Amino acid sequence: MMLACESSISLNPDSSSQDNGPRNNQDSQGPNVKVNEFEKEVFALVNNHRSAKGKNRLLWHDQATIEAQDHSQDMAAFRVTFSHIGFDSRINRIKAKDSDKILKTGENIAKNSSAQKAFNAWLLSSGHRRNIEGDFTHTGIGSIKSSNGSWYFTQIFLKK
Repeated sequence: MMLACESSISLNPDSSSQDNGPRNNQDSQGPNVKVNEFEKEVFALVNNHRSAKGKNRLLWHDQATIEAQDHSQDMAAFRVTFSHIGFDSRINRIKAKDSDKILKTGENIAKNSSAQKAFNAWLLSSGHRRNIEGDFTHTGIGSIKSSNGSWYFTQIFLKK
């Protein structure tokens, strides 16, 4: 089971320029927050896929990771339904902590038994694939195991 969501916010005319590396403490090649092996695996799978398609590699975004982890936790604990409920609030919290303007956002969620299976399922869905291959520069990933053994995944995509 999976769902995708995307939101664009007035892209500037120079939106085709490549990311030129870190601009503030939110940008990094690796997370400055605690991540699990599934989160690292999704990050590698997405970036390897993007590289194979000639796309820029995504940078970790700590606040997006925190928001993705929180949303996965809420779904795994059945506090919210398996959905994008609260997406706008997650994005607003990210924007409040980031000094750069965020121009575009997206989110993929999945319920699966492994990072590889979630990633494979995302690639089979046009909306999820569009986010994975999209015009984004940063990402945050959260994966949490529920009490019934299912893993819940959230990946937030950002374009700065």
